[in-house]
Order: sequence, then structure tokens, then C-alpha cells
Amino acid sequence: MAARSRVKDLQEAVICSVCLAYFNDPVILIKCGHNFCRSCITQYCQESKTSPRYPCPECREPFREGEFQPNWQLRNVVEIAKKFPEPSGERACEKHKELLKLFCELDQTLICLVCRESRSHKDHPVLPVEEVAQDYQVIFAFGTHPRPDRLEQSDQPSENRNPARS
Repeated sequence: MAARSRVKDLQEAVICSVCLAYFNDPVILIKCGHNFCRSCITQYCQESKTSPRYPCPECREPFREGEFQPNWQLRNVVEIAKKFPEPSGERACEKHKELLKLFCELDQTLICLVCRESRSHKDHPVLPVEEVAQDYQVIFAFGTHPRPDRLEQSDQPSENRNPARS
């Protein structure tokens, strides 16, 4: 039950407060540090009547259009969060019909206990889903990697990265 709560917390932390969906091309406002989808904050600025300074939709801190930068780290966390089961229920492995309780670090995917013993994941490093969810919550909350040697901050596809571990 606690694991499901951590996964739900992680999934809720990567939701844009404007569109209420997972961040898509997330950007961070330089002045206050709040995150939004690039398209959401751009549209917000275009529709706002307060040009050239706009109040942050979260805290009302004024900012100018374009005073934001891509948040690659958050984008990576969103991609991981999308791989977890929906908070409403746990997903089962399509092949073995077992619950997806493990996260394969090498393949960056959820797997069941049977998959772990299969040839395709036999020697891969795996972690319990709840541990990975907790690690990514730490990354998101502090904006840094607890162990930078374990998680690259880059624009590379997620298959080339391993999640951070505490």
C-alpha cells in the first residue's frame, strides 16, 4: 500500500498545474522555479492581458515572456513516471499476467518476477518499483541527483540512462 502511495505521489508531482496532464516539454520559470509545459506557459502569456510582465500561474511572481528554460531533468522523471501503473490499479505483465513489481534499470521498464528470471532480463540490475519511485521523488524535489554518477542529465533517449539510487 505504501508503495502505491509513493508511485501516486511521484505521478502527481509531474503534472502540469495548467493543463493537469503529465508535463510535455517542461520548462522552469527562472525567477520562481515553477514548472509548466512549454505550450501551456506560452499560451498563458499570449492570452494574458498583463504584457510584458506575467504573474506565475502558481505563485504570482512576475516574469517576462521567454524567462524560462527547458527542464530536461523533469522531462526524464516524467518519462519514468509514465512507466508506472496508474494509481487506480496495478498493471500486470502482458506476457506472464503477473504484477509488475520490479523496474529493470538497463531497459528502463517495469517487469514481473517471471520476466526477471527470463533470458531477456536475467543479468540486468532491477529494483522494486517503490524504491525507484522514491528515488525519482528525491530527484524531482531537490532538482539534483542524489548520486550523479548513476543518472545522466542529458537530452539522450531514456534507454541510455539508469535511475538514481539513494
